Amino acid sequence: MEDFLDKVYANNSDDTRIHYPKWSKTYDHEFSKKSYVTPARTAKALASNVKEMTTLVLDYGCVNGLSRVALREIGLNTVDGIDVSKETVAFPNNKKAYQTLRVFDPNACPPIKTGEIDIIAAIVVNRICAACVSVFDTIIILLVRGGIFAFSFNDHALADPAVETKVSDYVDTRKAKLILSEYSDHMPRAGLKSNIYILEIS
Repeated sequence: MEDFLDKVYANNSDDTRIHYPKWSKTYDHEFSKKSYVTPARTAKALASNVKEMTTLVLDYGCVNGLSRVALREIGLNTVDGIDVSKETVAFPNNKKAYQTLRVFDPNACPPIKTGEIDIIAAIVVNRICAACVSVFDTIIILLVRGGIFAFSFNDHALADPAVETKVSDYVDTRKAKLILSEYSDHMPRAGLKSNIYILEIS
């Protein structure tokens, strides 16, 4: 079985979509064998900051629905999915997991109205690609005032100081309140950690 994770991290381009046509078939297995725990960590943290569990959540960068599983386990069952890859969005498990599924161009605004969403979870997008720093502003404006943005970046992404700088800029300018910043395991069997964040939009 071909291993794509190392190829993604070694890729000089931020665009991982070149691997998705084949990777979508083995994605779940590859992440499972490396004990991928960030979705469960982020969902658990999110559960402590959601007032109404029936609130619609946008799973930004849903890929094969791993984050959807974690969200379901903490009781968030009203979830829409959106991703940059038509191959992963078309994956059979996704069709059952999400209310709606959409594909979008990461270089353009997502097909969602500004200020329409209460919660956005970008859990699986752990490196600078679909949820990269350059589109951080685009994601944030989709949230209502008081909305929650839960996301994560692993060690590879955190090596770029622009990631933490962007988060700090939002907090320092009072565009958002930092509810949580927690650095812990990401893929223990791969020796990787990740930082999960929860921001409340001002």
